[in-house]
Amino acid sequence: MELKKELHEVRELLAGGDPSTAFQQLCLMIEKNQGSSSVIAMIEAAKREMEAKEGLIVNPQERLNQARQVLSSLQNQESLLGDQGRENVLVDAFKDGSSVVCTSCGSLVSCERWIAHKSLWCPNIEDGDE
Repeated sequence: MELKKELHEVRELLAGGDPSTAFQQLCLMIEKNQGSSSVIAMIEAAKREMEAKEGLIVNPQERLNQARQVLSSLQNQESLLGDQGRENVLVDAFKDGSSVVCTSCGSLVSCERWIAHKSLWCPNIEDGDE
């Protein structure tokens, strides 16, 4: 019964706009009931689910590989960054985690603008009117 009460409290924290505290309490619940290794497993599972759901590449090595592919592709095209000799800007954006490559269109997208890109701007968005 205590577990249900704790889970209800976590839901209330989420509904109240406090996701950080909700996440912290959820991790403590899992650790208490299943051990600390279960917390790590839960976080890894959540990352994988987010990657699949959002089309993000969270793993830094995978992002770097994707950045290299985009960079290689852009080097074969005329671009403002290429003309200025600043191709490494793309690689830096991946290394610092501020950008991702859209798996649908291959564009470099700021993490802050990812949701808007995938729902509004991506040229490969399926039109719901068809």
